[in-house]
Amino acid sequence: MSIVLAFDEGPGIGLGHRRRVEGLAHALDELGIPTEMHVLGGDPVGAEMLLVDSYRFRADDRARFRADLVLAIDDLERDLAVDLVIDPDPGADARVHSTAGAVVAGAPYALVDSSLRWITPAAIRERADRFLVTTGGADAEGLGARVASALADARPGAQVRQVVGPWGQGSDDDRVLAVHAPEGLGPELAAADVVVTAGGVTMLEACCLGRPVVAFSIAPGQGRALAGAAHVGAVLAVDVSSAADVAVRLSGDVEARRRLANSARVLVDGQGPARVAAVISGMARHGVHAR
Repeated sequence: MSIVLAFDEGPGIGLGHRRRVEGLAHALDELGIPTEMHVLGGDPVGAEMLLVDSYRFRADDRARFRADLVLAIDDLERDLAVDLVIDPDPGADARVHSTAGAVVAGAPYALVDSSLRWITPAAIRERADRFLVTTGGADAEGLGARVASALADARPGAQVRQVVGPWGQGSDDDRVLAVHAPEGLGPELAAADVVVTAGGVTMLEACCLGRPVVAFSIAPGQGRALAGAAHVGAVLAVDVSSAADVAVRLSGDVEARRRLANSARVLVDGQGPARVAAVISGMARHGVHAR
């Protein structure tokens, strides 16, 4: 049985849904399950087996999504009436998805880029001089640019790199290096001494690579993941207005960065896509509802 992976993407949405669906697609491919990627628009979607990752649409809307088996990636706690809910946030509680046939929830199921397992991250150095700022693919307000400039002000001579997404706003500050990474942020994250990021998929990928992370929430669904990661000491949770100051202080505290890095690796081990793919494979083999 093949599976259609349908997801949101675009201005005002960004690339996070695509990134986590791509990570799952690679894991499914390794199990011999064919996948088809589908960017959601206004038309209904039909398939034998359909996975939906959308904040705009409910996966249990039967007029829009028609399939023998309907699966959903959902971190908005909407209690969807589908066959399987994947809630990949740190701190997720499976009990809120009481209507679903089956649920997998929490950081063990974090859907990160499968290629991260092949990347060797930089060591935690005594002096942190390389900062990476990333605020999603649709940061049209320029939050990332402002944080990057504030870092450049506070740490003259440091290397400040800002990821600019396809629908985001870059910096006009010549002290800030623009980064475009259409194939994923793995190498950039791995090389950073401190990652300053919004609390989405990139935060989880930075944790997987053992990076010291300063993170903030700027979109629906990020607050709970951020709180869950901060609760176990994997990231420093801040307001975006204080992110640069906290990152600078962290850059001068090597022991704090080591503690964050160690906790981050424990929280996100990179095997989430494989675990989710194994569950889906079992459902595909049996061809029946998980209920």
